[in-house]
Amino acid sequence: MAARRRKGFWVAATALVMLLGLLPAGALAEEAGGSAEPAPYATVELSGVVILRVREAGGWESVWARAEEIYRRINEAINQYGSELSPDMVTIASLQTGPALHVGEHLIVTVDEASARSNGASPETLARVWAANLKKALDRYLAVNSPAYPPVF
Repeated sequence: MAARRRKGFWVAATALVMLLGLLPAGALAEEAGGSAEPAPYATVELSGVVILRVREAGGWESVWARAEEIYRRINEAINQYGSELSPDMVTIASLQTGPALHVGEHLIVTVDEASARSNGASPETLARVWAANLKKALDRYLAVNSPAYPPVF
């Protein structure tokens, strides 16, 4: 009889552990009085490629306002360079505030300490990641928006 009870206990304990594994990560934090609400962020993407996630407002009203400015700058560069646009035009320059991504002469975004910290990287590392993502996004953009070539027979 005792063996049956022990077996029932382990079955119940296993079910409880499995059930806890299915809870959302923040559910226990909410019960403990903590906030499970993640910090807001805005995603900047082009042609289906995520370039970066704005996790810090960095002087703008909000992360969304900063993302909107980044979109405006990317659009400005695309419109200015037109058919001359190339992923190779993406560069990283060092400014007093930190590394900065450019497309040609257009400043796209600066990588400050707060943004790097909230993304778990150094400013230089984050700038390289964002630059690589921007190059991929521009490459995809150009592939999708290039004039159609006549079929080869």
